Amino acid sequence: MKVKFHLTPQQIHQIYISKTSTGTYQTQVLVRFCLQETTCDQNDYYPKQCYVNVNSHNCPIAGYHPHLSTRPDYKRTGQPVNITNFVKTSPTEINEVTIFWAPDFMLPLGYCVGIEISKVVSSSDLLQGLKAKGVRSSDMSRALVKGKFTVDKDSEVAATSMKVSLLCPIGKMRMSYPCRTTSCTHLQCFDASIFYQMNEKRARWVCPVCDKPALPEDLFVDGLFMEICQNSPSSDTIIEFMADGSWKPSTETSGTCLNVDTPEKRGSSPISLDSSDG
Repeated sequence: MKVKFHLTPQQIHQIYISKTSTGTYQTQVLVRFCLQETTCDQNDYYPKQCYVNVNSHNCPIAGYHPHLSTRPDYKRTGQPVNITNFVKTSPTEINEVTIFWAPDFMLPLGYCVGIEISKVVSSSDLLQGLKAKGVRSSDMSRALVKGKFTVDKDSEVAATSMKVSLLCPIGKMRMSYPCRTTSCTHLQCFDASIFYQMNEKRARWVCPVCDKPALPEDLFVDGLFMEICQNSPSSDTIIEFMADGSWKPSTETSGTCLNVDTPEKRGSSPISLDSSDG
């Protein structure tokens, strides 16, 4: 398929003044793909064996491998395709985007393609925005803690405590801004700063605890975990919640413990934010 468009003088100016010392642009022209589904918001999703050509230039798609996309186990998530370096910066010139992809007979839905201009937001900007939203009441988290101790009638042993880690499951470091999403049902938090840095490097926006979507607008700083991290010794890495919502540093012999929400349970390893993309 082919898509033609032109940039307005104002758009060209926005792109031009956003150029950094490294030659990249903070205001970008993006091509985005998603499934043709109108019942809910859609994530970026590449078609099989997808290729993008802009004004007769082949445009690389970051993190996408067309030769692997036909494999059954290939996860076809996606990121917007940055075509800024290939567009014509004159309001009188027409840009032509040609897109090729292989048909997917196993997929009943078609694809939608859009071209948009977006501004890059840094991880530090996202963190400032999260802090500006304020901290979620610690009472709400205590209520969630108490709800976790609902007695299972079929169980012969009732849990008396629940362990939760103060280490971020991404970097295995003590959390400074413990957060989770409004849709997360687990207590375990992750560090907002590390999470934003990880997604700045490679955008996935998935909760590192439950693997569900974790978009920036859905995150909140947990007031209870913030209090605990600020008021407990730095040597404390695991705490135990009691059924009444109180907590204490974890010990080896502190009663029957319901081990949930811990990053160790997921078998995760620390993620380096300095390594290059593979």
